Amino acid sequence: LSAQQVSFQAHHPAPVPKGATVDFRNLGPDFAPSIQYLEAPSPSGEGYRTFLQEQKEEVGRRFPRTGVVAAEERVLADPPILLLDFAGNNSTSGTPMDNHLAVSRDRQVVSVINSHLAVKSPDANPPGYWVGAATLENFTSDLGIGQFKFDPRVLYDPVADRFVVFALAGNTSLTNSIIIAFSETNDADGEWHLYNLTGPEFSDYNVTNNVWSDYPIVAMTDTEIILTINSVFNNQPWQTGFFETVIWQINKEEGYSGQPLELTYYTGIEFGGKRIRNLCPVKHATGEPGDNVFFLSNRNFDVENDSIFIVELTGKQGDPNTTIEVDVRKADQAYGVPPNAIQTNGTLATNDARVLDAFLLDDQIQFVGNTVDFNT
Repeated sequence: LSAQQVSFQAHHPAPVPKGATVDFRNLGPDFAPSIQYLEAPSPSGEGYRTFLQEQKEEVGRRFPRTGVVAAEERVLADPPILLLDFAGNNSTSGTPMDNHLAVSRDRQVVSVINSHLAVKSPDANPPGYWVGAATLENFTSDLGIGQFKFDPRVLYDPVADRFVVFALAGNTSLTNSIIIAFSETNDADGEWHLYNLTGPEFSDYNVTNNVWSDYPIVAMTDTEIILTINSVFNNQPWQTGFFETVIWQINKEEGYSGQPLELTYYTGIEFGGKRIRNLCPVKHATGEPGDNVFFLSNRNFDVENDSIFIVELTGKQGDPNTTIEVDVRKADQAYGVPPNAIQTNGTLATNDARVLDAFLLDDQIQFVGNTVDFNT
């Protein structure tokens, strides 16, 4: 990369002690009430909805649809061969579902949604059934966090052959918590070590800046868990309420063994005097992560833009020589806020143009997101 240095502040709080150990086999089915929406609420209220709708209307004026695009049958590849299928995690739960899934080398599946967690094993009897399930409330209840749990994520660590589950709780600076759970073995239907990352120092950060943690994205290196969150001002929409993206480095071996977690988190990540938002950590497609980690960002609210920010974090937690660098690349095709997608009955909300997920394969980063098609 022809990169430039990024300004940031590194924080090294005291190790976070384990909050609880739970045996997933003993949780059993449980019930937790949740509000069901016929229409998914916008992530940040009416202010966000109004702003985003104005951007979408501008997209419609500048790039009007040339007609209804008919579905076409593609003949570029042979149809896939179905080797195995199973019922998904269909627990009645929150909207949007925020579904996330991880699969181990032994074909054990951990599925998380708002706000439920389920484990499927190839040894299930009868085959195809989930061997264990619990709400996030029940799974994390021993932590004593009374706030509603949401935005779950899950990773499988191919190096340690373990699972890691994440969730958030509370949506104000006084109530917000970041929860992380490590499976003790490669059996997700066994014991898990649970932690509340929001210790005294990060709680002070939230209160001092009047923010809370939202929108987690996760990846890992060979020794650490990488977590990014957006710090959002209390009672403000995203376009005006965004404060900054925070990067966390978490020692994963300590989590698997239930020891106090060593942490480092980075704030004040700026380029050109502006905070870089929605940093999406890049996963390793081969399953063999290295020491450093890349992140992607873009101008997700712009009607039209071609800038992609490639951010690289080098150095493990506690390393005084850690650097964060950014390389700004131009995409060969512009992106922009997508219009709502036309459906048979009405439209489907598509939100903005942020990078949603990414992976590194050889020397290429591949990523996904939503954008307007300027030609249709």
